[in-house]
Amino acid sequence: MKLGYFEKIITPEINIDLVGFVPSRISKSIEKDLFVKVISLKNNNKYYSWLVCDLLGLSLYFKQRLLSKLKGNRIILDDLQIFATHTHSGPTCLNEKEYYNPKTDPKDVAYFDFLVEQSYQAVYLSIENLKTFTYKLGKSQISDFQSNRFNKDVAYDNQLLIIEVTFFDMQQLLIYSFAGHPTILNNQSYAISPDFVGEVSLLLRDKYENNIFFNAPCGEVSSRFTRKESSLKELKRLAKIAASQVLLTCENLSDKKVLANYKVKHLEKLIAYKDFDKKEDIIKQLQKAKTNLEISKQNNLAYEKLRLLESKIEGLGVYLENSQKDFPEFYLMNIYIAYFDGYKVVNIAGEIFSTLILPLKADDKTWVLALSDEYQSYLVDKNAFKDKTYEALASLYKVNEAENLIRDIIKKM
Repeated sequence: MKLGYFEKIITPEINIDLVGFVPSRISKSIEKDLFVKVISLKNNNKYYSWLVCDLLGLSLYFKQRLLSKLKGNRIILDDLQIFATHTHSGPTCLNEKEYYNPKTDPKDVAYFDFLVEQSYQAVYLSIENLKTFTYKLGKSQISDFQSNRFNKDVAYDNQLLIIEVTFFDMQQLLIYSFAGHPTILNNQSYAISPDFVGEVSLLLRDKYENNIFFNAPCGEVSSRFTRKESSLKELKRLAKIAASQVLLTCENLSDKKVLANYKVKHLEKLIAYKDFDKKEDIIKQLQKAKTNLEISKQNNLAYEKLRLLESKIEGLGVYLENSQKDFPEFYLMNIYIAYFDGYKVVNIAGEIFSTLILPLKADDKTWVLALSDEYQSYLVDKNAFKDKTYEALASLYKVNEAENLIRDIIKKM
């Protein structure tokens, strides 16, 4: 087998909308470049690519357009996996309906075309750079970087996973994954930025010029309780904590291995959309939540608890907006499982809570990646629905759908 890597810049021009927070913001500067990074694998004359973009999420239309462009240039992939790092300080990736909507901002349409072109180049050049390789594995726990976003004392899946690739010419590629919400920069930032993902990558480049990050399930994980403020200074501080633990883990890796086998399995799962309350009832809930927040401020409630109340108001705002849209009964979700040398990597579309995926990892040989394929919504546990958290309110899916999804994946693994 042979492996190749390439990356291309996907930074837009300023004055484009930044998505992730509601409402969106018009960008005024560039903190760091955004990248599309691609790993390609050749196995028995079949080609497989894994692509990750410094964006909030990707769309199936993006995948369709990219595959079409590759095919038009005689590049046939047996499988393409796409991921987003989930930065909240980047432009949107349009879906097909948005792309052809005459009301869509022309800047977003132009950016989509640019994104497809840069992604095509990255895939093509990663295949051009295929080389024989060996790899080593490593894992540990990441700490003091982020935490459960509801209660800092509640555990989350903080596993840090490493694959160190060494090519025949001794060049190296670092593949790493841990759970983290790229929201250290908040809605008051107007800079285009990959958030912590870009700073961690920069810090790793001294040892690993080529490195690629895949976000693990981070639905209930954020820097809400670990950041001192939302600023570039704080972004650098927290990123340094993460990068140092990545490098420390790289000092204790497994023995060198040669990849012996690789295959990908595709699953489809129907996820039921939720039923929404009446508009007037949601407005009453929203007003009650705002009143509760004002009373809590007057009572000098701790910042962390005030932030939870604020997030609930934000969630009700999203819930109200979604209640006025027409959704079908089900969403057809794509799940992919990659098998290699006795290990499995499960790729889940959406923002899923890290604690939900622990049963998938019970064999200690399964990794789970989130934000793959098409970005659609949160996948939250039933406790979040009970507590009416932001994530549960913003989720488009019914209660227990996330738990049902995990059970189905386990049955079919």
